[in-house]
Amino acid sequence: DMGVMAATFVNLETDIAYRIIAKEESRALSAKYFPEIIDSRQRQLEAYKIMPNDELFTVQKVSVEMFNKEVSCKQTQRIQCEVCGAWVHGCSDAQGSGKVKCNSCNGKKYYKIIN
Repeated sequence: DMGVMAATFVNLETDIAYRIIAKEESRALSAKYFPEIIDSRQRQLEAYKIMPNDELFTVQKVSVEMFNKEVSCKQTQRIQCEVCGAWVHGCSDAQGSGKVKCNSCNGKKYYKIIN
């Protein structure tokens, strides 16, 4: 648990891996699809069924450096990393250089983005 709503998928035979991150902006974009639905949760559920993948997710090709890191935390509030902008659960924030940083920006990244 790195605090970010993301999943990494690794083909263990080829070592090809992709990290898929849920976009925070998709919540607001749901109003574009169903402005008539007042309840934001219901609006999001309906919009997510038809939204294009690129509006819902960021997909990155990565190389995985470690597996099965266990981190126990009580999910509290969501905060935004001041370095990369990722939204993380409050338990995953860390102070470094006076900025709130996610674990990845604090050097605890288990993957490496491949361009």
